[in-house]
Amino acid sequence: MTDEEQKIADAEALAAKEMAEKEAKEKEEQDAKANGSKEDEKTLEQKNKELFARTKKAEDEAKKLREDMKKLLEDETQKKETKDDKNPNEEKISPIEVAMLAKQLAKYDDKEIAYAEKLARVEGIKLVDALNHQDFKDYIDVKKEKDRINKTTLSPENKSIDVKKKDPMFDKWSSNLPKGFDFTKKK
Repeated sequence: MTDEEQKIADAEALAAKEMAEKEAKEKEEQDAKANGSKEDEKTLEQKNKELFARTKKAEDEAKKLREDMKKLLEDETQKKETKDDKNPNEEKISPIEVAMLAKQLAKYDDKEIAYAEKLARVEGIKLVDALNHQDFKDYIDVKKEKDRINKTTLSPENKSIDVKKKDPMFDKWSSNLPKGFDFTKKK
C-alpha cells in the first residue's frame, strides 16, 4: 500500500471514528435528557457544531487525497507512455526500410557499425541518419587514411614475404643432373 493510499485509508478511518463519536455523544445526550439531567442547550449545540466541522474536514481531506491519488496515477501512466514513445529502437520499421538499411550496413565493418549505433543513440537519430551524419563520415575518412598509411609503411605486421631468387650457378649445376632427380628428398 502506497503512502497516498495509506493517507486515504487513515482519513476515512478518522472520519468514521468521528462519526461514531458524534453518534455516541448524541446518544449520551438523549440518555442524559431522558434521565432528567439537563445540560445547557447552547453547549450541546456548540459540541454538535464542532463534531460536524471535524467530520466535514475529515471527509474533505479524504476526498482531496483521492483526487491527488488519481492525479499521481495518471501522471505515472503518462510518463510511462512518453518514455515508451521516446525509445527509437522500438520504432516499427517496414521491411523495405530494413532491406535498405542492410544494404547500407553491408559496406561497413563491425567497428564502424558499432560507432554508427553509438552516434545514433547520442544524437537521438535513426541509424540510417547516423550513416549519413558528418561525424560518421569523418570517422570513416580518418579510418581509411590510417589503413592507407599502415599499408604503405613497413612494419612487422605488413611485412612482405621474401622470395629467394634462383642462383645462376645453381641453375647451371642442376642442369647436369639426371632427369627426375630430386635433391630435396631425404633418404
